[in-house]
Amino acid sequence: MNCAKYGRAAARMCDPGKNHGNPNPAFQIRLDEARAKWKGGILPIRRAGIRGCHAYKRKSLSLRLRKENWTVKNNDPVLSRHRIVSDEEWLEARRALLREEKEAMKRHDEFTKRQRDLPWRKVEKSYIFATTAGDVSLCDLFEGRTQLFIKHFMMGPDQDWQCPGCTLEVSHVDGLLDYFEHHDMSYVAVGRAPIGQIEAVRRKMGWKFKWVSSSNSDFNYDFHVSFRPEELANHRAIYNFREFDPKESEDLSGNSIFYKDKRGQVFHTYSTFGRGGEQFLGIYGFFDLLPKGREENGPTHSLPDWASFKAKDIHNCPKLPLSESL
Repeated sequence: MNCAKYGRAAARMCDPGKNHGNPNPAFQIRLDEARAKWKGGILPIRRAGIRGCHAYKRKSLSLRLRKENWTVKNNDPVLSRHRIVSDEEWLEARRALLREEKEAMKRHDEFTKRQRDLPWRKVEKSYIFATTAGDVSLCDLFEGRTQLFIKHFMMGPDQDWQCPGCTLEVSHVDGLLDYFEHHDMSYVAVGRAPIGQIEAVRRKMGWKFKWVSSSNSDFNYDFHVSFRPEELANHRAIYNFREFDPKESEDLSGNSIFYKDKRGQVFHTYSTFGRGGEQFLGIYGFFDLLPKGREENGPTHSLPDWASFKAKDIHNCPKLPLSESL
């Protein structure tokens, strides 16, 4: 879920006309088809370089690339040229792929074991979180269980826009809460915004999971999902276990896992950021098998290309007119 890579710009969504990077096959096929129509006198078209969607005139009636339908139609030319075979050939190909799928599943099982076998580190620092019922500690978030999953929700103080990737990820959760708790796991989202602003968003979205504020502690900074003013000024911070330039992003997303032993000691066992969060996005299991796939064809070539519709018109801290703010 890679809002982390694009930050605030990804949440706001940029102009699909600014499709940077190399064109994908679907785009090239569509461009070729448009040129063919142009040669036949059907479609006026202007080439402004293969690298961008500006190869099409915005005012074209036949190929109008609107934000809302760009990704939906982008793969259609590719699908129209997909290979069609007999029943026997299809079955032979499917059986061959099944053998590879089983091997991939075995490798995945081995890899997840390596993730669990990662060394732990003891959490020595005390962290306090604000809830609607008062302040609680990191130990309190376990709620009597031994395993704690924390979603680092990308929401800072007075943040009007809403992260589309975080919104999508936590939308998977409510129906699983009973299963989580039965599996000795507590799920908690943590944001840096004040608890009042967080609770307003939680209620508005109809979410049931626990969401707390780290505004009065260093938790977000220590786990490198929020960045201090000096880090922004120096264009130098840590995210996803390496140095990077946070640019204008004060907060990013991620996931962390903790374990509490019988003596009450808390250990940090695992964290993941950027595309590492895709393992918690069950929706991709569906999309990856659809003929059109994920349809992350631009402008960001990631999750916001298709998931931003859910959060793009949300305003969590709208600025009031002067007359209403007095």
